Amino acid sequence: MLRRVPMLAAMDAQHAYPVGRTLRHLVGPYVVEHQVLSMTRIRAHHLDDAKVAPPELLDVRIATLRPGLHWLTWQEADGSSVACVEDFDAGSVRVAITTRAGEFIALEGRLQLMP
Repeated sequence: MLRRVPMLAAMDAQHAYPVGRTLRHLVGPYVVEHQVLSMTRIRAHHLDDAKVAPPELLDVRIATLRPGLHWLTWQEADGSSVACVEDFDAGSVRVAITTRAGEFIALEGRLQLMP
């Protein structure tokens, strides 16, 4: 049985990806907000001092692995490839980045659905 938590309760009954909402990723030294514009487009904005950049529009692929668990992939403007798993049940996020230079970065942290 799926455990009901406030984040899931704020989503629809099928736990579909929250289009029209904003998600906050708190991973490592980074705080990044994703404004979900559609199932294929997200506006990402870094709110931390580690990366100062204007909001970036991302073309994303979103796959539902199970209700409340989603896998996203995209390529950033700098050529980095990103894979991200968002677990709304646990309120957690895991991010794997391969930079254009070939460096691999793995981060994990908290996921918040913003009001």
